[in-house]
Amino acid sequence: MDDVGLYAMLSLIVPIAVIIVIIIGKMLRHQEIPDSRYTPFDQITGHAPVVFQEHKETKEDEDEAGDDKDKNEREGCCVLEGDGLYRKLLDEGIAGPQEIRGCSEEELRNFEMENNLRLPGSYRNFLLTAGHGAGRLLHGTDILWDQVTSLREAAEELLAENDESFTLPEDAFVFSMHQGYAFMYFLLSDGENPAVYMYVEGSGVPRKPYSSFDAFLLEELKLHSERQNGKSETA
Repeated sequence: MDDVGLYAMLSLIVPIAVIIVIIIGKMLRHQEIPDSRYTPFDQITGHAPVVFQEHKETKEDEDEAGDDKDKNEREGCCVLEGDGLYRKLLDEGIAGPQEIRGCSEEELRNFEMENNLRLPGSYRNFLLTAGHGAGRLLHGTDILWDQVTSLREAAEELLAENDESFTLPEDAFVFSMHQGYAFMYFLLSDGENPAVYMYVEGSGVPRKPYSSFDAFLLEELKLHSERQNGKSETA
């Protein structure tokens, strides 16, 4: 009878212990309690979980409704063309003149010829302006040109490690990887200012938080400015 009671007690304790170990492991790995509504890129942008989720849902709703601004951007209206990005990086205090270093037209053209592809105009503009140095923009995330060329392979490895059924489309271009467990990409067939998709480890199918690459950049610039203003007010 004592053995039966012991087995019954163990059958209750062991599953609970396993769950506790899993939660502790995730907390140590991500330094917070896991939350399916909170992604690694939330920390980059400085959003609280609920606020960022609502923001992404709003973006998705606008895209589904066919927002005119999004349509114009996706048809090739690069709102950061010319020296627009350069000026914003300086004006927002994200980088000094010596920290902003762009790719050359020649190295981008050689890459396109070697890989038989054409990079979208909005992304090309970013690379020509700050592909080799963007100051504190997305600091801690692999997004500069010398890091980008190997990111697709890293993204595919991440998907395989998590046994995801989703596979990257053939024309997907991975332009950003955050600490090995989240990445962003766009489709080369999606025009001059393509929508941005994001995958987070273990999340299954990627989401589309931004309707265009320019929208992604503008949001990062805006959030950096808000954080800087917040620091100034509390100083």
